[in-house]
Amino acid sequence: MTSPLLNEDLVCSMLGTTPSAAEGNTLRTSALLVLMDSYDRKVVRDTFFETAKAALQLSEMCGRLESVSGVRASLAAGTLTDTKLDESMGIITGHAETCRKNLIHAMALLIQCPDDEDTKH
Repeated sequence: MTSPLLNEDLVCSMLGTTPSAAEGNTLRTSALLVLMDSYDRKVVRDTFFETAKAALQLSEMCGRLESVSGVRASLAAGTLTDTKLDESMGIITGHAETCRKNLIHAMALLIQCPDDEDTKH
């Protein structure tokens, strides 16, 4: 282990998992741990951005794999209907809206933070 805060060897091992619906939670967790580790280590902005981009995209792709896997299972079981798809889309849209509002709130708070040139706050 190279960091006292995070078991980086374990995270690397988790990232060794092949992307699939079944391994989505492991990959999403490890992606976010990499992001957290890069934040803790205070990497430069460009590196942090590239890490965040990869972590968020991996998380999104795992979610998509799980969704498509669920649709496939519903098709195979004959339980997929337009109504169930509409319900699912409503739930997902609701969660996305909550996340969007949380990010707006976070941005409003960040705007209030002093920047490097502000010596009075």
